[in-house]
Amino acid sequence: MTVVTVEAKHTFSANCYLAASSTGHCAVIDPGAEGEGIIAVLEDRGWTPGMILLTHGHFDHIGAVRTLQARYPGLQVYLHKNDLPFVTGDPNVLTPGMLLSAQRSGRSREDFLLSVDHFLTEGQTIALDDLTFTVIETPGHTPGSVCFACGDCMFTGDTLFHHDVGRTDLYGGDAGALYQSIQKLSRLSRSYRIYPGHEEPSTFAEEQEFFKAFLEHRV
Repeated sequence: MTVVTVEAKHTFSANCYLAASSTGHCAVIDPGAEGEGIIAVLEDRGWTPGMILLTHGHFDHIGAVRTLQARYPGLQVYLHKNDLPFVTGDPNVLTPGMLLSAQRSGRSREDFLLSVDHFLTEGQTIALDDLTFTVIETPGHTPGSVCFACGDCMFTGDTLFHHDVGRTDLYGGDAGALYQSIQKLSRLSRSYRIYPGHEEPSTFAEEQEFFKAFLEHRV
């Protein structure tokens, strides 16, 4: 698997990941970056997107979905059902950050409204050529946050960063649930390379001390 990062310019430097199979099909994970930039990378590499996988429904991780679907008709979206309020126009989830980001990037609120084709569940596997993405439910940052494990890589969204975790003070956030999710991840035996929703990658090996400190502090 080849992984390329496309960083957003107008939405909190969120990371979009293109995870490509050996045949040039790829999963687009959290396309919050400007869609034109993602399309430019896809075309430059000669890759064809096969699906859109969303770790959660926050606007800075979904802002390019509709642009990609316009360019690639039939491109389907995967999201956990508990994050539907974020993509269906629920007024409770509107934030000044979302509206400001939309304004800066020349988009409207409607650009962040999506139809979901597949709902993600714990342990679900999603195949793309020689790749298999396994869903790990990790609520806390949002009610429907998930991570995607594929081979020795894990795409953690805003659940786990380099020596940090996602915030829980926004709509649907739950510090207790996030604690349990980090505890769950810390027990995984495989040494994954971590691709987070913001900032630089890390590894499970590098995060062991952080796991320990975070879990001990929250007891």
